[in-house]
Amino acid sequence: MIKFIWVISALDCDVNKEGLKNVVKTIHWRLLGVNDNNISAELFGAQTIGEPNKDNFKAFDDLEKQDIIDWLNAVMDVSTLEENIAQKIELIENPTTVTLQLKKNNN
Repeated sequence: MIKFIWVISALDCDVNKEGLKNVVKTIHWRLLGVNDNNISAELFGAQTIGEPNKDNFKAFDDLEKQDIIDWLNAVMDVSTLEENIAQKIELIENPTTVTLQLKKNNN
């Protein structure tokens, strides 16, 4: 079983947009996966989000991590990200290639 953890590194915001202050426009994120053997892998990126909705706008100071995660889930294919992380963990546990060096240098 893999536990997935969102890390929100930073938020790019418009200072003023359509009469609203500190409007989030880009989320800098990392998605970490850790399995039962404590093997981990992650992906990271930056995701722009849509225009603010004045009717349900939440002030920046009132935002919680889950609000940001909900936005990411709405605009990203999170299941594919999780599959990619699971594949990375599988390759760490069961590598298909290795890099080896010669024990003797035959010059």
